[in-house]
Amino acid sequence: MKKFVRSIALTLAAVLVFGMTVFAATSTETTNTSFSDVEQKLFDDAIAISYATKTDGVTVGPVSADWLTRAKEYVATHPNVIKGEVLTVVDFRSAGAATVTFNTKYFTGEGPFYVLHYYAKDWETGAYDKEAWELIPVTKNADGTFSFTCNSFSPFALITGTAGSAVVAPKTGEVIAISAILALIMMAGAVVCAKKARLQK
Repeated sequence: MKKFVRSIALTLAAVLVFGMTVFAATSTETTNTSFSDVEQKLFDDAIAISYATKTDGVTVGPVSADWLTRAKEYVATHPNVIKGEVLTVVDFRSAGAATVTFNTKYFTGEGPFYVLHYYAKDWETGAYDKEAWELIPVTKNADGTFSFTCNSFSPFALITGTAGSAVVAPKTGEVIAISAILALIMMAGAVVCAKKARLQK
């Protein structure tokens, strides 16, 4: 029954994402909105991952092909964050923060594995923010499943690769260069040393 409900939900989601064929009552013309190969792949991936998601309260839906393009563009232009390959993109949904445990054919071997999460600063505007991505490490569990923790839910790209020299703050999604952090620490140390030197004179 649970699988049947998931299947119905995914089908309805796909209709909303990709549209449906419209038949005009006064015309013989039809609008062809059949899936492209990419859209079919994303839909199939969402179904497979939905059935393989082990976390109660978390559902998985398909995304439009635009999200695959956006994720690939982000990876291509942010080697300081991640150097890797975008395998697929799905929409994880939850009422709140959660640790998601799932399985997928795309994660093989020992990794490392990541999800690239798109968080929206303001969903109401509908504007896409090309910098609003955060990299989240994925843990491979002893039973062969995979887990990651997130505070909010929306499109997630599954990625294999190597994290770059920047880290992503999970709450804000802003990239902070490690070199900048080290520079701040060194500056703070220099200030402390200077104060001590003045006190000793």
